[in-house]
Amino acid sequence: MALAGLLVGLAQSVIAGTIPQDSADRLAWWQTYWAHRRERSRLSTPPDSRPPA
Repeated sequence: MALAGLLVGLAQSVIAGTIPQDSADRLAWWQTYWAHRRERSRLSTPPDSRPPA
C-alpha cells in the first residue's frame, strides 16, 4: 500500500514538472500537443483513405 502511494506521488510530480503551471504557458503546451497529434494522425493515415482537405 505504501508503494502505491509512493508511485502516485512520483507520477504526480513528474506530470507537474512536465506540464507548465502558468495559464498562458499551459495553453500553448496543449495547443502544440494537439497540433502534433493531428499531424501524426494525418501522416499515419494511408493516402488512399485520407479525407479530402
